[in-house]
Amino acid sequence: MNKKLMFLTALMSAAIMTQAGVLFTEDWNDPVSSPEELDASRWRADDGCFGSGIYSDCKGTFKFYAGAGDNRLYIEGENNGEGDLKGWWPGYALVTVPTFEASVDKVLVVETSRAVHEQSIVSGSATRTGIWLIAPDKSKWLLISDDWGECNWGYNPYSGTSVDYPVNNPGGVGYDIPAFNSIFAENVHGDLNLRIAADGSNAWFYMQDPNAEDPKWVYGGSIRLNFSENIAVGMGVYARAPKSDSGLGDYVSGAFGPLTVSSLDAVYFAKSNVNIPEGTSYTATVKISEEATPATVTLTSGDPTKLTFEGGATVTTLSFAKGETAKEVEVFSIASGRATIEMTGSDNLWVKAPLTVTCPEAEGVKMEDSFDGDSINTDLWSISDAGYETGYTSEDFFGVKNGQLVTENMVATKNYWGGKSLLSKQTFLGSTETSLKITVDFDQIVRQTGVAFCGGLILRNADNSKFFAIRNNRGEGGWQYNVAKGASGTKVGIDSDAAGVLEVIYNGVSLTMYLNGNQIASTSWVCNDPMYIELGFYAREEGASGHGAINSVKVENFKSAYPTGHISPSTVRTYPYFGDFTANLEITLPEEAVAASDVTVTLTSEDPSIATPDVSEIVFEQNGELTQYVPIRGNAVGQTTIKLSADLDWLTIPSANVRVYSAPDTLFNDDFSSGTLASSKWTQISRPGAGGSAKNVSFGVVDDWLMKGSFDCATENYPVEVEQINETFYPTEANPIVFEYTQGPIAGLGSSICVLGNI
Repeated sequence: MNKKLMFLTALMSAAIMTQAGVLFTEDWNDPVSSPEELDASRWRADDGCFGSGIYSDCKGTFKFYAGAGDNRLYIEGENNGEGDLKGWWPGYALVTVPTFEASVDKVLVVETSRAVHEQSIVSGSATRTGIWLIAPDKSKWLLISDDWGECNWGYNPYSGTSVDYPVNNPGGVGYDIPAFNSIFAENVHGDLNLRIAADGSNAWFYMQDPNAEDPKWVYGGSIRLNFSENIAVGMGVYARAPKSDSGLGDYVSGAFGPLTVSSLDAVYFAKSNVNIPEGTSYTATVKISEEATPATVTLTSGDPTKLTFEGGATVTTLSFAKGETAKEVEVFSIASGRATIEMTGSDNLWVKAPLTVTCPEAEGVKMEDSFDGDSINTDLWSISDAGYETGYTSEDFFGVKNGQLVTENMVATKNYWGGKSLLSKQTFLGSTETSLKITVDFDQIVRQTGVAFCGGLILRNADNSKFFAIRNNRGEGGWQYNVAKGASGTKVGIDSDAAGVLEVIYNGVSLTMYLNGNQIASTSWVCNDPMYIELGFYAREEGASGHGAINSVKVENFKSAYPTGHISPSTVRTYPYFGDFTANLEITLPEEAVAASDVTVTLTSEDPSIATPDVSEIVFEQNGELTQYVPIRGNAVGQTTIKLSADLDWLTIPSANVRVYSAPDTLFNDDFSSGTLASSKWTQISRPGAGGSAKNVSFGVVDDWLMKGSFDCATENYPVEVEQINETFYPTEANPIVFEYTQGPIAGLGSSICVLGNI
């Protein structure tokens, strides 16, 4: 067996070694069993835990060793903390001392194997064996691990993005990886090869069973990861529960195979998701790292019934000359639905992702069921007992009765969230052209016993890697939604078991939820796959029970409507260039715009001789800041328009009018350097606001640059005392007046003090 394992891992290492840019390798041949024996230039030990935060106190006893002749690193230990050091999730990892970089053109690729995962745990607890991408100061990380006892294979990102989960706490369950857990179910805790790739903005993960008859890499998914430098690689094991009065804490044992870290040249589609209406075409751009050229890539239609190339071809090639970093290819849409264009290249290239093409569905009703009759319509539905998580239930009845989908006395027989649902046989699409709308008429959802019982709607792709659920969770806060399987729910503030009509609209970039016609929530969410619908009922923990019913469901597509970008001001006023004078244009995008990818906004002046933006392009990062500012520079007196466009099909941004005025004349100035308020410039005036009056009024100059005014309120409310400029001014649209001053402190309780400088 050991010989077979060594041969397979050697093959894996050889495969990656043929690729350019190997940065680090480890075969675990050298005997080592203590931190002192580690090569300090290559490895360091990390005994940190992450129970309630990555720096939390906890205590475990762990050991490691390598060099047993089987090319493996072994780590094992137990959670045996007591007293102040009694905590959750202690562990042990070996982490590379060298750190690595990742960029859009140079993808960091990590390959290894998690060969063994064994455990002895407290009832209901869990252990982890996993791979880290982690900063030496633990400020950023991605942990991909087998969380045995909770979700099995999942991931926890932390890099300052909206998908961090949980925030500063990889001790939470994290995001499930359904593809790994389903495809490798029979060997989920056994010998499995792992591949992680990162480009500074995103990470992708893959798994392979080296002992399978036909080993193939399986794509597990991707995650937003803002992590481009100081990336170390770690291998670690962790035990969840500490010792209790009744016995020992959790024990975990893990083993890892050879490690290879490489940097590969990237080739990728400039836009990875596009809409192409039926009967039209789209010009796709393929980009490649300059260092990888000359190179040739092959493009293949994933579904020739929906997508082809020029002349109906299903395969085409692109050849990049030396130094050529972009080429275009025409893609033709010939039928509605969704399909991909796959790309392959030589071993020294990393293909990031296929081009996903949606040919929008036509408008209209796609499925409707009023649950008439006395049985489930098997043309529309199949019954699933997979549950919401990993539990199981029994029920007196689940099916159609009296014009409803009904469950009666559903009781959980195993933790947690078992249940039954109807799973649609048909799949559905939503896009930026035609939105998907699901309307579900819920009757009462009632918890009978236990902590919680729920009923709800699930929208997901085939492997659950894209997952949305909205449920009326009786016992845990009422209506709430989840945008990833395994993630905690977001409550919408409605906690009632009353009947209600739920509407969910997916427009290709976000989900909006309505209950009885009132919007209750919206969230960014993107699924580029055909989607199934589930209608189900679920009971939380063993013994929890409830009943519920659904009256009807309707699924339809309709023309999408989207929020637009916003600018401020709509008219920018500035002057011809002198010094560095510019006026700022504020540009704000809707949250949906940056949900799936970065967005580039291009600014173009219709008459650059009049005014120009200081930059012609700005990039809004995925899930990043929604507002940016661009200086507008006046070049000559006149008017022009600056047009704004985004590299996102559905997003529109208004144009900005620009008025450039002649260079300004100073009409009034006082820097208070004389030390007094000159009567030739200023007059003190009382302006009672609501009948009030002031006393102890004082205006003067302090420190030879600040005008200071103060008074006490004598009677009533809101007295106003001012120093008024003696001159009068006459602004027009063509010649506006600009008033500038330096604001000092404002203070007072029952009195007012205001300080201004340099008017």
